Amino acid sequence: KSSAVTERFATDSAVGGGGSPAEFAAFIAKEQTIWKEIVRKAQIKAD
Repeated sequence: KSSAVTERFATDSAVGGGGSPAEFAAFIAKEQTIWKEIVRKAQIKAD
């Protein structure tokens, strides 16, 4: 863990999630699936 990152998280009131790179990749993939459906149903388009 980087002390600079830890300090920045504290300044921003952020909480680190921890976990491995593979766990993070799985989390991102799951989030993309969820948000892709939301964007499709709401017919959101990029400018």
